Amino acid sequence: MITTLVKQVCNNNNWRSVVKKTPLQLGITSSNQFNNNMFFKREDLQNTFSFKLRGAYNKIRKLYKNNRNVKIVTCSAGNHAQGVAYSCDIFNIDSKIVMPTITPSIKIEQVKRYGGEVILHGDNYDEASSKAIELSEKENRELIHPYDDVDIITGAATIGKEIIEELKDIDYVFVPVGGGGLISGVGLYIKLINPNIKIIGVESNKSCSMNVSLKKREITELSMVDTFADGTAVKKVGEITFNICKKFVDEMVTVTNDEICTSIKQLYLDTRNIAEPSGVLSLAGSIKYINKNKIKNKNIINIISGANMDFKRLRYITERSENEVLLNITIPEKTGSFKKLYNSIFPINVTEFRYRYTNNKEASVYISLGNKNNIVDKLSKKYEVINLSEDELAKEHTKYLIGYTGELPCEKIYRFLFPERPGELGQFLNKISYQWNITLFHYRNSGGIEGDVLVGIQVSDNDLNDFNTFLNSINYKYCEEKL
Repeated sequence: MITTLVKQVCNNNNWRSVVKKTPLQLGITSSNQFNNNMFFKREDLQNTFSFKLRGAYNKIRKLYKNNRNVKIVTCSAGNHAQGVAYSCDIFNIDSKIVMPTITPSIKIEQVKRYGGEVILHGDNYDEASSKAIELSEKENRELIHPYDDVDIITGAATIGKEIIEELKDIDYVFVPVGGGGLISGVGLYIKLINPNIKIIGVESNKSCSMNVSLKKREITELSMVDTFADGTAVKKVGEITFNICKKFVDEMVTVTNDEICTSIKQLYLDTRNIAEPSGVLSLAGSIKYINKNKIKNKNIINIISGANMDFKRLRYITERSENEVLLNITIPEKTGSFKKLYNSIFPINVTEFRYRYTNNKEASVYISLGNKNNIVDKLSKKYEVINLSEDELAKEHTKYLIGYTGELPCEKIYRFLFPERPGELGQFLNKISYQWNITLFHYRNSGGIEGDVLVGIQVSDNDLNDFNTFLNSINYKYCEEKL
């Protein structure tokens, strides 16, 4: 049935006037580097710079055909919202798009440009979704789900049809996964045509609701998701998508934020285009899968699902894409120590060096190196070395805190996440500083939808109960850290 539906969609006279048949591009640089034929399905080149247009247009076209007076409401923080607004504008349909208040301004303005009425509500998808449901019932609007809908999935499946038609010999297809709409459509269509093609889903390792659900054989809601790859940061996958993935997805791969950033750079080397973090999950996953399984001489498809990148994020992505080694090294606090350390490292390229003088006999330095090359073993023979290359706390915060002694009485270290919007940092400071002494504070805007702050607070034993009550009252995500 799905193949028939997809063919009907693609054969519709108006389909190609809205939805592009995107190119399947061979990445020469990546193919040579990873010893496979690395193809990119360039959904970042759609009119809304995302594959989401396919499902949104298919759904709205059918609704309009059945009811010329239909009104639409949906909830989305980005790509689905743009696809719905764009499609509604084509049919002159009244649309309301509910978006969380922390949605980047670039995405809000794009939806408005397409003619959608933007309603900002709540700090997360769940709160915004509740508002969309309320508007649907109150104003008799059709509620369009971003992924758990047959028409949305069918629209995404047209990508599978285009891939199969363009390249006959395919070994692997890597697909970004959020709620599961894209991989459900693509996987189902391709498997029905050629069950020998492997369908591999890719998620962020901190937003892997489909991976967890498939392992447990039941839909499992995550308590928290990382929002770096915000387009796929979904706590709970759909029922329809989960049931399809159980049958047609061969494997799931999870990747780190650093691997995502590295793949944004890798795609740029091949295409001179910059994908959003979610859009390049497929490439991050395929590189990891190739290296782990020592795959060679295969035809590998990477679906590049979107390119709605907030420009402010590029600094963070550039820093995290270098695949550096981050080390904390203890050296003697005396003249000549720096020169001696550098001579031990040379000729390996040093990309960052952080140090601050203390009165102690020893100094702690943070150093980033552009080449692993067994340098840790070499340096460990002369110095006390801690490899922090896989330590997210160190890369995000502590390497910027040179001079911290870690010896203050009654000090507790906490990491907080709060909505990244104008004025929120000031509100956070007002909440956190009115009662306790702040001993450490580091915040850096990474361009995401959440601010990440590391805070040191002095809390005496007598104040612990009050402090725990305070933590539970501020409505921010938090966890205690050890430096």
